[in-house]
Amino acid sequence: MAKKKNPWDRIITGDKKTEESEPAYAAFLTYIAIGTGRKYPQVAQKCAKNLSLIKRWAARFNWQERAIAWDTSIVQEAHDKAVADYTAMIERHIKEGQLLQKKAIDGLKDRDTSKASFHSLVLMFSNGVEIEREAREQTLSTKGEEHGTGELLAEVLKAAWNTEGNSNGSA
Repeated sequence: MAKKKNPWDRIITGDKKTEESEPAYAAFLTYIAIGTGRKYPQVAQKCAKNLSLIKRWAARFNWQERAIAWDTSIVQEAHDKAVADYTAMIERHIKEGQLLQKKAIDGLKDRDTSKASFHSLVLMFSNGVEIEREAREQTLSTKGEEHGTGELLAEVLKAAWNTEGNSNGSA
């Protein structure tokens, strides 16, 4: 399993300026750690340093520019993760739609009406096709639909459950 990236590794190992002292760099890391809304007085207080010294270090070592780069990289990592999670969700929905189709086809072949009514199997197949189609369309489009594949899958399962409960196994 790949080791999870720690964003601090990047800044701790690669961002210290050559002429930047250890105390100045520690203060910079404190500045970064505060996050959005960071202010120099907060750093001075946390590091027990004079505010004028913090401001000198900040100006000399470009803290604001470095902080913007840091924040941007964190946002980019979050975006990349969101895209990867979204892609995995679409792939999962495609597989779930295909599985519903397979179960419906298997049920139609067996025609074991004690397990599912003919109507339920047709509904399962139809909805499985719809789930797969919507999931595949979402891979081609960045626009969201009125109902996403997750919602459609939930509706299909609920409808199938309700149909099964009301059909008494008749075709």
